[in-house]
Amino acid sequence: MPHLMVSLFGSFQAIIDGSPVSNFESNKARALLAFLMVEADRPHRREALAALFWSDSPDQSARNNLRQTLYRLRQAIPVPQEGMPYLLVTVNEIQFNTNSDHWLDVAAFEGLLAATKRHHPQNLGLCEECIQRLQTAISLYQGDFLSGFSLSSSPQFDWWLLRKQEEYHRNALEALSQAGKYHALCRNYAQAGDLAQKEIDLEPWREAAHRRLMRALALSGYRSAALRQYRVCRDILNKDLGIEPSPQTQRLYKQILNGKILRIRDRGSGDRASSGVIYPGIKKLESGGLPRARAPAGLARFVGREGELARLYRHLGAMINSQGQVVFVTGEAGSGKTTLMAEFTRQAMQAYDNLLSSWGSGSAHTGPGDAYLLFREAMRMLLGDEETNPARGLLNEEHLMRIRSSSPEAIQALIENGPDLVGTLLTRELLARVTREPGSLEGNWQPALKDLAAPKRQSYTAERVEGSSGISSPDELVTSSSAHRLGETAVIDQLTRVLQALARRHPLVMVLDDLQWADTGSTDLLFHLGRRLLGTRILVVGAYRPEDLILRTGSQRHPLEEVVDELQSIYGDILVDLDQADGRRFVQALLDSEPNRFDEGFHRKLYEHSGGNALFALELLRDFHEHGEVRQDVQGRWTAEPNLNWERLSARTESVISERLKRLPHEWLSLLAAASVQGESFIAEAAAAAVGQNEAAALAWLSGPLSKQHRLVQACGRESKGKRPISTFRFRLTLVQKYLYQSLDAVERGRLEERTREEIGRDA
Repeated sequence: MPHLMVSLFGSFQAIIDGSPVSNFESNKARALLAFLMVEADRPHRREALAALFWSDSPDQSARNNLRQTLYRLRQAIPVPQEGMPYLLVTVNEIQFNTNSDHWLDVAAFEGLLAATKRHHPQNLGLCEECIQRLQTAISLYQGDFLSGFSLSSSPQFDWWLLRKQEEYHRNALEALSQAGKYHALCRNYAQAGDLAQKEIDLEPWREAAHRRLMRALALSGYRSAALRQYRVCRDILNKDLGIEPSPQTQRLYKQILNGKILRIRDRGSGDRASSGVIYPGIKKLESGGLPRARAPAGLARFVGREGELARLYRHLGAMINSQGQVVFVTGEAGSGKTTLMAEFTRQAMQAYDNLLSSWGSGSAHTGPGDAYLLFREAMRMLLGDEETNPARGLLNEEHLMRIRSSSPEAIQALIENGPDLVGTLLTRELLARVTREPGSLEGNWQPALKDLAAPKRQSYTAERVEGSSGISSPDELVTSSSAHRLGETAVIDQLTRVLQALARRHPLVMVLDDLQWADTGSTDLLFHLGRRLLGTRILVVGAYRPEDLILRTGSQRHPLEEVVDELQSIYGDILVDLDQADGRRFVQALLDSEPNRFDEGFHRKLYEHSGGNALFALELLRDFHEHGEVRQDVQGRWTAEPNLNWERLSARTESVISERLKRLPHEWLSLLAAASVQGESFIAEAAAAAVGQNEAAALAWLSGPLSKQHRLVQACGRESKGKRPISTFRFRLTLVQKYLYQSLDAVERGRLEERTREEIGRDA
């Protein structure tokens, strides 16, 4: 027996010489041991481990904590008198010693699956030896990896833990599926049924496993149990996903019902009297409870934002435990707010199988003139409206189908809790469109639906349509004006009750994008709804661009700012600021997401030109690829040509920068254009003189809103040069400087360059 045995499937357990280890003193020590053993293929730098476990602490404090935890860990698992040390520790690095006398269930599990994969790369024609390997691996999987384990103060570790849980969960399901199919082909129906049941226990909604169990029961002579298993499958799919069994499952049920699949006496099947196999029904989910969470996985297309994603996941965990709340994602255009929220939503829906998501988005075109736009869009999505779905292209089809399948419950919640919203917040035409099959609702709701959906055209008076020339129909008129007739308080109360009623069945993530364009009604509704989320399973995730709050209202505070301040006083730290994220780390992660030969100079230039902005970095790479300047070599590694054109701007990059700049006051834009002729760094006084602006005002704009709110420039310093002091600034984004410079025509560019040279020469 190995001197040290560690089990991580299920609860954490460490045993030395047959006795449990109980003196770890902290979960951090257990977590450190688990991480080092699972990631034992390489050494880990101390600063990386400190950041993993103490990301919220200063660097020196984090390193001290690591040193103390390492000391406790070495005390808990001392080196055997005869043998190698468990930990290889140097001044800079720490690694678990794979040559030490130890056993780890995770390593054994992975080794068995890897050996099977090597022997049968396509999972075809498994041999008996590999089946034994799979079944041994299955026996090792005693529960989720570190089930119930969490370090609330270590979001980076929790994110690693979630990804590992999902990885091993998927591998266990695949092993069960492979072994089950093998035994079914060999007519070992007892074993096939047992493995299918274990697969269902891990993931109750897997129809393929239900079918294998139904077939195994029928072929073993348990026809009634097979039919009962179909009903169990149907109930789970209806309750948790809101869908019916697939046609394939229904066909199998009818075949068993009609006696077309009968017991087979063959090897391993036995007969009903002698087989001794009893197949219990699948364990039902607890009433009102949630399936256990599976960790999100798959970051191949989503890099450099793991910390921010982990923060959102902590808010999600609180909501699942009925601590509903609001969280805001902020950042400049192109920083990746929508991508982050979409990835979070996809992974949340993957982790919780009856969770729903709804999306609403503000519009720069209609802005405050489109009453309750964000919440109307979010509600239309929940009600199953296919014509306007802002999440299409962001969520996968499986998740969209889940939302569509739950629409009868949303409609029922609307009828019971918010009937006055129809004809005010929501149109009757919409309700008529999404309730074409009202029989799918529980209870007799047809009369209520008919009354709510019936157009009430006689109630529209000249007073109501006054000034509404942009509205094409009475149903559209309802959404923009009649909410005021109901009264804002009633709208807020009824919508809140509708969402709360739906959330009692399905945890709900409501995403509100582009809040900077929200109308006053939406911001008021967000505020009042946000105050009523405690005790619910509703998480509202809003996103906005801070600079646009300034651009839109000037010196007057944007109403959203007041809402954010008030909700922060309730929920605490609810801002996920992508502008504060590490842009260098994002660029590094982006480039390293695939094999490449990019040198340090390429990494540096990509960061300097994009500023770490996700959209700009991706657009630069896409543009280089389209022009053949970045390509894959014969080994599949990305490589860059020696003479890249960093001056070229893609159409999308120009569009984003243009949208960002065009709302600036004319004086500020003129100043920045004059500054662009000097290059990435510029002398503020020279730029102001070139366009005839007051020097003091120009410095105030550059050091104030253009630097702090809009983050377009950054102060470098002030020094005396020649006859007077000069102030030096730099563009935060080289791409912005390039855009401004290239936007000048030849005459204007030449004039500004001449004026700038004269002004700089005058002070020399």
